[in-house]
Amino acid sequence: MRWIKICGITNLEDAERAVSLGTDALGFVFAESRRRIEPEEAKRIIAALPRKVEKIGVFYNQDLSEVRRIGEYCRLDYFQLHGEESMEYCRALAPGRIIKGIRVRKPEDSANYERYFTVKNVERILLDSFVEGNPGGTGERLNWRDWQEKLLQIPLPVIIAGGINKDNLIELQRELKPWGIDLSSGVEQAPGKKDKKKLEELFALYKEIRKSEKSFRGDGEL
Repeated sequence: MRWIKICGITNLEDAERAVSLGTDALGFVFAESRRRIEPEEAKRIIAALPRKVEKIGVFYNQDLSEVRRIGEYCRLDYFQLHGEESMEYCRALAPGRIIKGIRVRKPEDSANYERYFTVKNVERILLDSFVEGNPGGTGERLNWRDWQEKLLQIPLPVIIAGGINKDNLIELQRELKPWGIDLSSGVEQAPGKKDKKKLEELFALYKEIRKSEKSFRGDGEL
């Protein structure tokens, strides 16, 4: 586990707190959602953030021209496409860098994302739990143990989302050892408003996991 993203950012205070605690990326939801943010507000927040923090826009089956416009306007580093966007749609966003979000029920759903492996600007795969009628941010988790073998077969960095919090982070690391994790509801007090204590506790545990990984490898690298 070497990368963490806090998603559903709607205000500068939450963004700055997550950055101070060590987040690698922040997610801004531009699709219909309880955590949706207007591009103008997202741009204002992004302008105040360090360059090293990845700014990721989350979209769901939206018009390609709208996605491009928001990406350029907000100066996004990545497009997280969380709907049924086709391979051709992804290629049309090039040179925009893509995290392809896939909502899955079980490992047999792998056909839903394997086709994206050949799309050059799809750089990461995000697996989220499928909930009928809900595009994401449900707080529902995958059955991680079922995915152990399948994750080893994915040639791209894999991000796990859905129901992650401080109480199950160690279990997630033990079962899957994902490249990255994506959190939203697990560190909130309400949709779009992060909880200071939950963030602090989560990042403290995350850093302990990273430290133990370094110690285990013995080479100072992850």
